[in-house]
Amino acid sequence: MLLNYVLLLLITSQATLITAKKITFNVVQDSNGYVDEFIRVIVMVMDSPEVLQVPYDIKRINPRVPLTEQIQGVCTMETDFEVLLSATSCDMLKLLALQSASMGLLHFIVNVDQCKGTNITAYLDRKPRSDVTQAIVDVVQGRNKKTDIAIIHDTDYENSATIKTLLRELTRRGIRYSYLVYDAQPEKMARRLEAVHRGSKDLSTVVLADFSLFKAVLDGMDEKRRLTADVTYLIVNDGWESSNPEIESPQRVHYSIDLQLLLLKRTVGESFSNALKNITNSIPQGSINAKWKVRMGREDMFVAAVVWSAVEAARTVWMREAETDKERCIYVNGSSSFASIVTDRMNNDYILSKNLNYALLRNVPDSPSTEIFKQIGSWESKRMLNRSRFDLLYPDVEKHLIFRNRLLKLAMPFNPPYTIPAAGDENTMDSGAAVKLFDYLMKRLKFRYEALRPDDNEWGVQLPDGTWSGAVGMLLDRTVDLIPFLGITRGRSRVLEFSEPIMTTSTAILVQKPREPPRTLIFLRPFSSHVWACITLTVPVMALVLYYVHRKSFEYTANRKALKKRKGGLFKYRNCFWYMYGAILQQGKSSKSVHYETIFNFQNVVLCPCILYPDSMCTCSKCNFS
Repeated sequence: MLLNYVLLLLITSQATLITAKKITFNVVQDSNGYVDEFIRVIVMVMDSPEVLQVPYDIKRINPRVPLTEQIQGVCTMETDFEVLLSATSCDMLKLLALQSASMGLLHFIVNVDQCKGTNITAYLDRKPRSDVTQAIVDVVQGRNKKTDIAIIHDTDYENSATIKTLLRELTRRGIRYSYLVYDAQPEKMARRLEAVHRGSKDLSTVVLADFSLFKAVLDGMDEKRRLTADVTYLIVNDGWESSNPEIESPQRVHYSIDLQLLLLKRTVGESFSNALKNITNSIPQGSINAKWKVRMGREDMFVAAVVWSAVEAARTVWMREAETDKERCIYVNGSSSFASIVTDRMNNDYILSKNLNYALLRNVPDSPSTEIFKQIGSWESKRMLNRSRFDLLYPDVEKHLIFRNRLLKLAMPFNPPYTIPAAGDENTMDSGAAVKLFDYLMKRLKFRYEALRPDDNEWGVQLPDGTWSGAVGMLLDRTVDLIPFLGITRGRSRVLEFSEPIMTTSTAILVQKPREPPRTLIFLRPFSSHVWACITLTVPVMALVLYYVHRKSFEYTANRKALKKRKGGLFKYRNCFWYMYGAILQQGKSSKSVHYETIFNFQNVVLCPCILYPDSMCTCSKCNFS
């Protein structure tokens, strides 16, 4: 009985010792409006069941009054631990940091103006070279060094200080960018992105907006057919989330294209994340702090981490003092001091600027109709500046995540020798170009495959109602993952994304080789029968015209009687006939000799086709080139 009384007395005295101590949070007032937000975060953490009623106090600090006049000596009987929180301009920040360092006061700063942080002994949430903006640019350039950037900014999601820092960093690195204000209407957002995309070859879109809200905008753009597969979307989450089913579990894919989504997500320690989840779960619905049940921004998360780390450090020191029966505070460097315990915990939870950590996730197929986000890389601020702070988990990580240990479903019509056997086929083929290719790929990429036969056994054509039949329809309905050996057409290219061609085929027409024709009358072949008929009619007709014109001439009418007695000349029709025949053979002579030379010149008769053919060809060639 006496032993129980003694134990009870010891427990009561220890509890009294612990409850008699408290933590004082000093919050610097400034015109930027952070002080009220910080106080709400402090109250939320300290009043939660997770803290177990640790006594605390909150003071508002005037930055224009010296800290020594507002904060009494550290380690007094009334106050055991004091923490200073500030979010102010750079000049005021440096002044407060000097005062807090001289007092031995633990000072945490929300660096809203992106001050350089050199020669500042206080602890910052971020610095110009250790910030989410550095992670964004490193990730984008690490994946594509020649890309242009379009920034979509939701002013309610991310403050303007982060945007200014990001734009300065892009300008410093010589990266072209376009700044777009976020709009919840898909039509307006699509028009803005299309205008930017027209002037860019490769475009990466950085989205500083809520993940779920922006996914709704993408869904609306897809319904209007305004999404393109050659634009990558990098959604940035620089805060804390209790959970996000759209990231943590497979989601059904509604897009008609394979859209590449990246998520740059802030990584914090598991112990702090679990504690923050338990704290936010205790927030009543309808409260002003209910927004923190799902997500907390970077500034609020930093303050919550400071408060939680201070509580855990105070508990550790108080319990250690109670165990050693030393009722005094220890403010010396080392693992046993309050300051070192707080900063060590915050470093381990990736809260302070020198130890920031971001995970890069990408949507990868989980099945033909679902996808899930998986980590492909990370960014760490503590890496050396001469080394890239962004690294993939391992080479070809994206390819491995897409294929490794997956069952790929292929749409394959029966088309020997490019057929892959499907379940239920009577004539199963275990060889062929398609089987050999996919067996090789299966060994290299570590996946399995299954062939499905279209109901109509067709590759796929577009139907009058706009839908597609065959294998193409199966792929658009996400029944299968891909179609091997599909021919590329203009219509299919509008709805499908093709890989590089793996095979080129051609079409030929076979005809019988012509036989050599007989050589009889071969000289007649240069011209068709119509041409020979025209030539035959030309000679007598033109001879008649020449005969008629000559008889109407003055020479004939004046000397008609003398000319009739002459045998030669063009006053006889037969002489006109042979004259025209000689003219066609380009053997024109005087009227007296043309008759006899033409009759007896057998060489000219034989060579007539040979002369006419080149003459006609030369005439045609001159017409064509002119």
